[in-house]
Amino acid sequence: MKKIYNFLFLILPLFTIAKIVGNKCNIPPANNTSLSVNQWQYNAITKGSNNDATVYKNGALIHSGSWNNSRFGMSTSVSNINTECWNQISNGSSHTIAIKNDGTLWSWGSNYYGELGNGTLVQNIIPTQIGTENNWSYISCGNGVNLALKSNGTLWAWGNNEFGQLGTGNNNNSNIPIQVGTSSEWLTVCINESHSLGIKTNGTLWAWGNNAYGELGDSSLINKKNPIQIGSETNWQQISAGAYHSIAKKNDGTIWTWGNNFGGQLGDGTTVSKSSPIKIISLNNSKSIIAGGIHNLIIKNDNTLWGWGTNRYGQIGDGSNSDRLIPVQVGLDADWKTISAGTHHSIAIKNNGTLWGWGRNDTYQLGDNGAVNKSIPTQIGILNSWYKITAGFNDTLGVLLDNSLWGWGGNFNGEIGDGTINEKKIPTQIYCNQLLGLTSPNKINTITVYPNPAHTNISIDFGNFIIMNGYTVKINNSLGQQVYTGSINQQSSNIDVTTLSGAGIYYLSIIDTQSNTVAVRKIVLQ
Repeated sequence: MKKIYNFLFLILPLFTIAKIVGNKCNIPPANNTSLSVNQWQYNAITKGSNNDATVYKNGALIHSGSWNNSRFGMSTSVSNINTECWNQISNGSSHTIAIKNDGTLWSWGSNYYGELGNGTLVQNIIPTQIGTENNWSYISCGNGVNLALKSNGTLWAWGNNEFGQLGTGNNNNSNIPIQVGTSSEWLTVCINESHSLGIKTNGTLWAWGNNAYGELGDSSLINKKNPIQIGSETNWQQISAGAYHSIAKKNDGTIWTWGNNFGGQLGDGTTVSKSSPIKIISLNNSKSIIAGGIHNLIIKNDNTLWGWGTNRYGQIGDGSNSDRLIPVQVGLDADWKTISAGTHHSIAIKNNGTLWGWGRNDTYQLGDNGAVNKSIPTQIGILNSWYKITAGFNDTLGVLLDNSLWGWGGNFNGEIGDGTINEKKIPTQIYCNQLLGLTSPNKINTITVYPNPAHTNISIDFGNFIIMNGYTVKINNSLGQQVYTGSINQQSSNIDVTTLSGAGIYYLSIIDTQSNTVAVRKIVLQ
């Protein structure tokens, strides 16, 4: 079924295209340090030689400046201990790939083409590790296909290869990661529907895969099964692949586009497709770029937000549903930090860490607990600790400063990863320990465990949640092995952790009288 999208693009109006993937490229690398101290959750980002830190408590900024251990009841210095484990995420048409803090690779969702990379074609609805290697550094997902970089600069690909988008010299699908060529100089890569883009460490631009509309930029309409260099310039800095168009940024801040232009997504004031990069004259001071299905967003150096292309669902965010053939400013705010564009929706983070969404919302992909499209940026929830975001076909994933992963929107193939195939109207957490087989891991959000990190004892603060007689607590190690079980009640919540099997990561589960898991909390034992 997925093979008909190119045909549909030719014969149907743009708004009837069923499944074009959004774009998740150029997600910034993780640099945060997180700490759970006493009964409160603190997240600290160290900044410089003076051990300065920005500190969040329960998602709210409470301190920025010099770090003082005693100020927060700390007896140890800031360390790289994260309450959750997710580092990078990317979602495709109906699957998700993620990298954990330890460099391991994980996948979930649809597996029609082998896009989960686990050697099978079997769907998974919870995160499942791909292989055993721990040197993955970057990922990008497309329509049943993935590109990934390792820390040694090599490029790997797997999944759908109908148009040569894997770059392996053939059209054979792969259900495991396979290396693309022998180069170890890849800096960044990006894939969307069926074409791939890459930049090497020397600043050269490369492309491969589908070229029906000139989206590879080599002045032809011929598909390429191996990466080919586009031009000879060495000053390319960022890339982003739309459904059938491409956008790139040079070191001087100029923006270049090429490929399909039916919706004005090239931003040159026309709807004529281009098979080689053209410069968008009005954009010379851009900081970051992103391509959606048939629209684009950029943040300028002054932190203003701009968009253009197809706008049927309000995905540009300018308050209209009219296509824009040239860039237009989105509102007047000048505090935008991170952007991601899905097929027909857009998600962004402001400098204050708040989350905003607009565009199509029929599967709750905006996460605002409704299904009404939005034509202007609308705040999602009240948290101000959002760190990374990625928008897909009809779902969205985000990471908080504590490296916890959250998903919302369409979930028909388990692409959110919470163990269900139910749509999510609001952000739902995907736990690192989901693989332990624990059910309903976060029904109660008021329960906290402290101190964390712990040395000898931990206490459980139940907040406003009433513990009934017969509730039990279980502790599993990071391998899923149960290492502790005991009964608890509202008055007895202290646990001796010296009996556990040494320092490491553990997961504490609270089980009700019907054997349901009502809460799971990660514990770091030092």
